[in-house]
Amino acid sequence: MLSFCEQLKKAVAEQAARNADPLREKVEAIVRGVHAISTHSILDLLGLPKTSGNGRRIAATMRAVGYVPI
Repeated sequence: MLSFCEQLKKAVAEQAARNADPLREKVEAIVRGVHAISTHSILDLLGLPKTSGNGRRIAATMRAVGYVPI
C-alpha cells in the first residue's frame, strides 16, 4: 500500500506525462543551433499541414524552448 505522499507524486507524474507536448523533442532538434526560424518552416520540416491551429501549437512549443516571437 502506497503512502499518501507516494500516491500524490505518482499522480503528479502521470499528469505531467499527459500534458507533455509530443512535438517538443522534434522542435528542439530542428531549432538546435538556429538563431531564427519561422513557424511555417518548422511545420514544413515536420510535414504538418500549415493550419492556424498547428501554427499556434508550434509557436507555443517554440516559446517553451526559449524562442521569442518577433
